[in-house]
Amino acid sequence: IDDNYKRILFNIREAEEKYRKSGGVSLIAVTKTVDPAAVNHAVSLGIRLLGENRVQEYISKKDFYVSVRGCCDLFTGHLQTNKVKYIIDSVSMIQSVDSIKLAEEIDRHAGRIGRCQDILIEVNIGGEKSKSGIAASGLEELV
Repeated sequence: IDDNYKRILFNIREAEEKYRKSGGVSLIAVTKTVDPAAVNHAVSLGIRLLGENRVQEYISKKDFYVSVRGCCDLFTGHLQTNKVKYIIDSVSMIQSVDSIKLAEEIDRHAGRIGRCQDILIEVNIGGEKSKSGIAASGLEELV
């Protein structure tokens, strides 16, 4: 973990210098299938954004995440509307909104707890059936 983190930071700094965008890159450690002890170690090195893409796995780890100082939890995977209620109170951002129905469900549950939930919209610009995301033609309506 230590060596990978150092290498990734080096690559980020090089890219920022090359494109004159210092501080413009955020590193998200996606913790899919990673043991909480390893996540805790990565956090101790300086990682502050943790991403998870499976609701059940996030639920099993979220108490650990909540106790991590200064970290933000992000949900990065495809999210079903019936699972919004399980994560809405503990994630700082949902990065995979791909339908009006899902956006409305997020808004409903966020409103219930007095919150405005940050989201990112996932767009399937290639039109690939095997990929998630709203079709580009439906993006304006969703926004």
